[in-house]
Amino acid sequence: AAGDVEWVECNLRTFPKYRDGRIGEYILDSNDSAVITMALVNGAIGTLHISRWATGHLNSIGMSLYGDQGAVRIDLDKSYDRIECCLGADVQEATWRDHEGQALPSVLECFVQSIKDGENAQPDFSRGAYIQRLLAACFESSETTRRVYLTPSES
Repeated sequence: AAGDVEWVECNLRTFPKYRDGRIGEYILDSNDSAVITMALVNGAIGTLHISRWATGHLNSIGMSLYGDQGAVRIDLDKSYDRIECCLGADVQEATWRDHEGQALPSVLECFVQSIKDGENAQPDFSRGAYIQRLLAACFESSETTRRVYLTPSES
């Protein structure tokens, strides 16, 4: 949401859920929580906390972006079509205002429109491959407890 990633540092955790970490033959090895620190190519830094076990939340998604000209945040527990902004003169007073967002088409609607237009919708395969490289870097960082740089061709 804020640009391409230069490097990541990641800590992944899988919490014990059942005896022996399995249900029958199925091994419960999915990561339940992640903390990711990153530097973006544009000089910004970011942190992500992802968890399947956040008390008080069912399936929450929230994001905040902060810059020197203002900030925006979304909280899908509150609304799917509103964003909160702190922009312009509101920055000095730290005043947040609600703004109604534009309804976005569903994944299916995007897919159908792509077929009609003959153009790939976003996110496309290239973006998916990029996200997969980021995830691989996160796994490597967690395993080695080191920062992992993405090569320029991956950014």
